[in-house]
Amino acid sequence: MPNRQSSGQSGGRIGIVGAGMMGSGIATVAAHAGYDVVLRDTTAEALDRALAAIVASQNRFVAKNLLSADDAEAARGRISTTTELADLAGAELVVEAVFERIEVKRLVFDE
Repeated sequence: MPNRQSSGQSGGRIGIVGAGMMGSGIATVAAHAGYDVVLRDTTAEALDRALAAIVASQNRFVAKNLLSADDAEAARGRISTTTELADLAGAELVVEAVFERIEVKRLVFDE
């Protein structure tokens, strides 16, 4: 994904449903590419775990000089969290990244 920030373009808004490993990874990549990200899960605890995983991942990249601390902080500033699906309204793109069980996916799509 090209970095929209370095190309002078402003990012759009992306919603991600599911804050597990896949969802938090997608959120990280999108935020680093300059998009504003709304990461949604069903509990605040799941969102806290996702944010902690994002910070830990970024810290590893900073420690290896693959990412500046300023860029990591800027990307984190583009990620917001919510437990409300309605908060994804207005997103240009919504990515479904919930647990790989059909019952869970059906619940999301029924909402």
